[in-house]
Amino acid sequence: MACTLCRSNSLGEFTIHGLWPDYNDETWPACCSRSHFEEKEISSLVDTLKKYWPSLSCSSTSTCYGGKGSFWAHEWGNISNSQMLIQLSASSEKHGTCSSPVFRDEHEYFLATINLYSKYNVTSFV
Repeated sequence: MACTLCRSNSLGEFTIHGLWPDYNDETWPACCSRSHFEEKEISSLVDTLKKYWPSLSCSSTSTCYGGKGSFWAHEWGNISNSQMLIQLSASSEKHGTCSSPVFRDEHEYFLATINLYSKYNVTSFV
């Protein structure tokens, strides 16, 4: 069965899947809630995010999840409980919202993820 929602162009390098916080005891925070996602906070990073952390299933970051939220809001983890149930994804409740106090806001979270990707770029080793 062909994927009808997938990207039509292939990527020539590894991309970011996500950055999840965890504790030093093999557990992780979950069901965190913080400020509502504000895409304008990451506006200076969007071009870089589209290149290195693209949505592989949405043709546009604004039409993801049935138009109920942007891809970046999902990665931040700010999706309503009903949307989480629809996705049945444990990772929907975490991501950036559980990264406090290490990262104070969306911009710090996404920038740190890009910086880690750049520092440990797997594509350059393959």
